[in-house]
Amino acid sequence: MNKLKLQTQPTPVSCQHTCAAMVIGIPVGALFDPEELDECATDSEIAKVMMNHGIYAATNYGSSFLYGNLYLCKVPSLNIEMGFHAVLVDARDKDNVYLLDPNQGREGKKYYTTEDINKMSFSADLRIHYQDDSNFRIGPV
Repeated sequence: MNKLKLQTQPTPVSCQHTCAAMVIGIPVGALFDPEELDECATDSEIAKVMMNHGIYAATNYGSSFLYGNLYLCKVPSLNIEMGFHAVLVDARDKDNVYLLDPNQGREGKKYYTTEDINKMSFSADLRIHYQDDSNFRIGPV
């Protein structure tokens, strides 16, 4: 199983874009137009981008992780008061669950680490799976 490569978000509001780019394996600047990176993306927009690259994402209801999946999670922002931020949690391997925060590498910005998984408040908004499976589709399941 390939470990996802961390990418740093290029703008203050491109965290979801950057998470999608990490999952797809394409640099965020090559995946999205610069204008798109200046606007917040919705979960359905991100799911559609992943679908276009053969990666299935489904709306996830709940705040727990099932092993074998990736999750796009909303967390309280550590840098924007009263704001939210997107991170990836890779739970594909139950013995190696880890978190990727696209704020890591942005000068002067705080970011979440794998050690924060069991301490942070989060909403697991998208469940991401690599196989064509009828249980994984865009929209509510």
